[in-house]
Amino acid sequence: MKILQIDSARFGSLSIDTPVILEEGLNLWIAENQSGKTTLLTFLEWMLFGPASKRGAKDPQAIKRWTPWIGGTPSGRLVIKPELDGWPEKILVTARFSDYFVQVSEYSTQRSLTDKVTVSKHGEWDLGRRLLNLSRQSFRHSLSATQANVIETLDRSNLRQILTSDLGELVENPDVTTVDRIIEALENPRFTLGDSPPRNMREHRMHLAKELDYLKLEQGQLSQQLNEYHELQKERDSVLSQLEQQDRVILGLEKQRDQLELARNHYLHKVASGELQPAVSTEPEPSAAITADLAHEVDVLYGKLEALEQQISRVEQEISALNISYESAQKLNSDQPDERQGGDTRQLLQQVSAAVETAHREYTVAADRAKRLEDQIPEAEKNRYQSLDKMFAPHREHLSSILEWEEEHSKVTTELEKLRERKVELEIVNRDELPWWSYLGFVCVFMAFLSIIAHYSFMPHMVREILPFAGWIIAAVFLVVAGFLLFPYLRRARTTGPAYTELQNSVLPAMEEQTQKMDQLNRRRMRFIELYKIDRQNWDRLVENIKDYISLDVRFREYSSAIRDRDTIRRRMEAAWTEVGQIEPLAPLVPDMDWLRNMIRKLAEAPSVISGNKFDIRELETQISVQNRELGRLAQERDQISRALEAKLQPIGFASKLREGPRAAMEAFRNLATNVRSGHREAPVPQADPLLLGKPSMKVAEFNERWAALSPTEQNRLALLCRDKVSHDSVCNRLSELDKKIHEARDSRESIRRALDHIRDGMHRFGNIDKVAREMKQRSEHAGRLDKLVHNWDEALATTREIVQSLVNRASSDTAPEIDRAMKSILANAPIKGIEDASLDSNLSLRLRVTGAPADIPSHELWTYMSTGAQQQLALALRLAMARTASGRTDLPLMLDEPLADLDDERAELVFNYITDLSDTTQIIVTTCHQQLYDWLRERRQERVNLMSMPVG
Repeated sequence: MKILQIDSARFGSLSIDTPVILEEGLNLWIAENQSGKTTLLTFLEWMLFGPASKRGAKDPQAIKRWTPWIGGTPSGRLVIKPELDGWPEKILVTARFSDYFVQVSEYSTQRSLTDKVTVSKHGEWDLGRRLLNLSRQSFRHSLSATQANVIETLDRSNLRQILTSDLGELVENPDVTTVDRIIEALENPRFTLGDSPPRNMREHRMHLAKELDYLKLEQGQLSQQLNEYHELQKERDSVLSQLEQQDRVILGLEKQRDQLELARNHYLHKVASGELQPAVSTEPEPSAAITADLAHEVDVLYGKLEALEQQISRVEQEISALNISYESAQKLNSDQPDERQGGDTRQLLQQVSAAVETAHREYTVAADRAKRLEDQIPEAEKNRYQSLDKMFAPHREHLSSILEWEEEHSKVTTELEKLRERKVELEIVNRDELPWWSYLGFVCVFMAFLSIIAHYSFMPHMVREILPFAGWIIAAVFLVVAGFLLFPYLRRARTTGPAYTELQNSVLPAMEEQTQKMDQLNRRRMRFIELYKIDRQNWDRLVENIKDYISLDVRFREYSSAIRDRDTIRRRMEAAWTEVGQIEPLAPLVPDMDWLRNMIRKLAEAPSVISGNKFDIRELETQISVQNRELGRLAQERDQISRALEAKLQPIGFASKLREGPRAAMEAFRNLATNVRSGHREAPVPQADPLLLGKPSMKVAEFNERWAALSPTEQNRLALLCRDKVSHDSVCNRLSELDKKIHEARDSRESIRRALDHIRDGMHRFGNIDKVAREMKQRSEHAGRLDKLVHNWDEALATTREIVQSLVNRASSDTAPEIDRAMKSILANAPIKGIEDASLDSNLSLRLRVTGAPADIPSHELWTYMSTGAQQQLALALRLAMARTASGRTDLPLMLDEPLADLDDERAELVFNYITDLSDTTQIIVTTCHQQLYDWLRERRQERVNLMSMPVG
């Protein structure tokens, strides 16, 4: 493949509008800095392989990075010479990277060759693979080299990545590791990744992990529902007990009322039947002085008195409203007028009062709810929860991270403690020393062998004839003694062996693993402390109390929610009341709804004094003065009429009533003067108290039936309870109090019943709780199975990566001989001075034979002792050899950016001459900004060099 022409390019800082023609030999691209020389390599890579993807997906950020500096979208047009069977002589490639578009056509006839290129779902296309038989990674590492990236080819790991880019991608990027790709790799190490649409093992594993997380989330939600349901059950039982207790209270009150009603009816029936005489009233009798004229005069005086009281009350209200208007006028006429000047105070208060009323009503409901829930919580637990909530309030968003760290830390700490205890036990077993006399057993064994040897070597012949087994007998005795002495040693060996094995193979590695986990947790702790801005002391307190706080928060969640709602509504109410204070500076500091309503009513009755004009304060002062004089005049008239009324009533015995007030005296006077005003002039007959003359609440038959059902003792008790007027009044008062208590008890019962209905509605919301429990159990079992499956997938992925790594090693080793032959062919055409022979072994180690090299330097390390220029030449040869081997072709373009960077003149001349030699069989594109250096190198070159200088448009 050859690149013949760049028609146009708009790619980052690279901007080509006039076609640039490239030759098949050496092309020297000389341009200024920031003109797109290095960008040219990336542009050619994108034209051949499409926009670079990220983790198997489109990467819009990469396209945005290469947006043309002159505006528009990144795009380009190339003329390429494929040099492949089935392809035209020249093709035109048009690419628009912003929408992942590529078009290939025949250059001469413009015939479309769309079937020659395939665009993947992640935006890349395979034109470069079809033309070069190389992947993007192989092209980038072998044929394209940026500054200071030429010599990196000599590293063995880079060699493997270039040779087996597809397999290497499986190892470096496990996201694309799949079973199908591994099977294909076994058959062909240079398979095409885009041609295989397999199921992704890692994606499957991630899918299982997500499903597991979702199941755990559902399990947590179901657990929360069960907890809420159980809390509602407890609350329902508590409310039911309260309801039963309230029913008992109501029954007791109704029973007391029935008994008092029976006693009262008994007294009234006896009075009606004449069995009892009612007591004579102690009220003063209407004397002869109480005439109809006197009663009329008293009524007239009292009527005037009431009228004056009403007038005085009205005048006082007007004065209060005028004072408010006067203060508002003073405020509006000051040097710094209020920002609400020109508005109506009453209208502003009415507008704000709606928000205050709503907030006050909601606050009352929220406060009652919070108080009710607070009463159900023990005081100690409530104080504990409030203190913990205050401590965790700034870190509520990080509770999950802190809790996870605390659980892992507790687990690791527990494991370490267990392992340390086990280590101490095993070390005690290993350090258990033997008694000193047990070592004499080895001496006895040695003496037994000496006895046998002495029996045959040193014992006299006569003794052997007399005692033929003397030596053996002595040896047997020594062995018996040795067995007795060595028994503790053998027993210790039987126990210390397994103990030592367990200590070395199990306990110590486990302790090291747990210590590493503890170090990781400590690093996470330091990162959390820095990220969440927590000091170490507070961190220890948070970790120590987080479990207690979460358990209390789950139990008191409704209480904490009620407290937060109450505080939120209170702040909203205070904010609304602040607006009231801005409208009326004399408003109370705390919300007072009665004051607000009275103020709005007074302002409604008083004329509005706020307008957009200047106020006449003197007019308001005059009105206030007039109203004050009117109030004084009315007060004088009231005092005169009060004295006249007192003069009328005091002579006829109402002095005591007058001390209670005119109204009480008038009521008593009217009761006594009833007969006088109706025309009866004779002395009245003493009458009983009107309360005693009331009708019984029971008919005689009903009363007799209920009275007869009582026991004699109960009848006597009730008869004594109400036997005269005084006791009757007391019973009536008690009946009134009981009616009031019964009414309050029934209201309380109704509120409890409504609360019970609300709780039952909340319980009905959960539906069938048994079904929820079964679902939770199923979720838990399914989560366990998924957890095990995810673990199996992790093991499978690890095994897969090992297999792929072995495939990479095998594939690269199989390819090494081909690279060796290609490199020798290139060095034969373009030799490197000083290198006699270069070869590549099966492990991809570069072995050299260099003229004058010391014999003690290994051949695979010789390249590290070579000069930079020689290393550059060798790297270029090896780079081109690998590319040709991987693609199976010999005509591949080589793209270099500043290949002579950081070289002195001598080494730069050597590398330049070598590049010129390679250009005889290879198209080479060199980009640089050092024009003088390359002009000097061209002049130094003895033979003709096919060079080309191309300015960037």
